[in-house]
Amino acid sequence: MVAHSRLLREPATVHGILFVGALVAALVLGSLVFRNSSYATGSAYVRVNQVGYITGETKRAILMATGSESGATFNVINTANGHSVYSAPIGASQGSWSGAFPDTYLLDLTPVQTRGSYTIRVKRPIAATSPTFKIDTGANLYTQRNWVLGDNAWGSSFIAGAGSTFPYCMQHQVANLAGSLDGTPPIVLGATVDGPNATASFQGLGLQSGMRKCPPAGGDPFSPFSSKGSRYVDNVADWPSVEPADDYTALGILVFAQQVSLS
Repeated sequence: MVAHSRLLREPATVHGILFVGALVAALVLGSLVFRNSSYATGSAYVRVNQVGYITGETKRAILMATGSESGATFNVINTANGHSVYSAPIGASQGSWSGAFPDTYLLDLTPVQTRGSYTIRVKRPIAATSPTFKIDTGANLYTQRNWVLGDNAWGSSFIAGAGSTFPYCMQHQVANLAGSLDGTPPIVLGATVDGPNATASFQGLGLQSGMRKCPPAGGDPFSPFSSKGSRYVDNVADWPSVEPADDYTALGILVFAQQVSLS
């Protein structure tokens, strides 16, 4: 385990230290918990840029399904009034993401240009609803950092405390021995981990003496989304995914501070 430069603190005392309060609020607004709808025909997930889409630029989302969505349409819903502002066919399958998700579809919502808050809905054959996302100007949105903040196949942020789905089980001495094991305070707020890594990197790993098991009940909720030689595991034994590093975290502070200064 690599010792992190920051001490374990309650989030209330770190908001103004690691990430400025406004920045943390913005990250939390982009909740990274995915939603899904399950029916007899299977399950589907809509992955969106939860940081937001810039007006005037290309806007795409990804539909991942356990079965064919052939003939389906998607609707972009304005969350302010519940009205559909755009509808289009989902098009042909772009191929398989994994054995669990043999069909993926690219949803192009570029025609939606009006600033606001939206969600994407697919009604059938397999229903799915995306998390809420924003369309706004570039000055009001975070850009180029979307993947690390949850716009990825696992639907997880790789920064502790960013959103509601983030690494709970980092391989970090203070976090594991004195922190929570479920994402609730206290956490090492702002620590940035490796994220997905090559599947081969996870061979022969295990707990070291004195470690607390995390997750306490075991299991790997992200396993359905791991494929194509890449894997993400939120488990204290799996350092290739959840080992925080000073260089990652320092760069994150610099990038987000620059974003705040330009906004």
